[in-house]
Amino acid sequence: MTINSRLQTFFSISHLMRRRCVPVILRNFFKACCNEALDECAAPLRDETRTSTSRSPFSFKSSSNSKPSTISMRPFILQSFVVLSVAALGTLGQSLSSRSSDIVLLSLTKWTEQHITALVNANTNADLEAAVDSFISKNVVIELNGANITRDAFTKSLEANLANRVSANVTYNASVEVPTNPQSPVTAGWVGIFFVTTSTYGNPNAHLTIETASDNLLIQQDPSIPPPPNTTLPIRGDFDGRRIMVIQRVSTEVTTPLQ
Repeated sequence: MTINSRLQTFFSISHLMRRRCVPVILRNFFKACCNEALDECAAPLRDETRTSTSRSPFSFKSSSNSKPSTISMRPFILQSFVVLSVAALGTLGQSLSSRSSDIVLLSLTKWTEQHITALVNANTNADLEAAVDSFISKNVVIELNGANITRDAFTKSLEANLANRVSANVTYNASVEVPTNPQSPVTAGWVGIFFVTTSTYGNPNAHLTIETASDNLLIQQDPSIPPPPNTTLPIRGDFDGRRIMVIQRVSTEVTTPLQ
């Protein structure tokens, strides 16, 4: 194993070892072995003068009849460390996989509130587009105050609100949800939600805008987003294929100039 490959191994493992789920005893073992192994990697860069009377504790005389020589044992330590690290990482991977399977998806209402908040808090077009993609299906049907609009037009209306905006927040006043299947209440259904968004805009034309909105939203597993292999549906795993398929919104805005 070359010095570069050793260092790459150390940095990769050390990054993983900082995770809280790694037992303390394993992190301490890694630290001790890493100190020895890194010292071995740095040895060729040092011009170290060795004498017959000063030897490393990891050294021994090759023969009683030969001149005193130092034979490093650190390569053997490094090999043992790498083998044990690979085994530890395999066990850790299984543990993390088990943990991911225990992730429970949010309820339809909480999921809706989380994504609406992300839309409101987006500060750039890129953030807004990412929030839209994780919330609204590309095949969504949108009705705004009785008029049908496209997804692109809906997104552009949100982007227009970002210009000169200083701050924004949202308050949820009421909500109701009706799951499609009561036996699997988080997979799909209708959510009715009433919320108020307050946005402050700076100069020029500083003003305060308050939007009051009532949404009826159909949430389904988006067929255009296939789940990855080995994903357990419907309520466990690190995959969430839910998207808004229908938006029925009634909203009004009130703008107040700021002095």
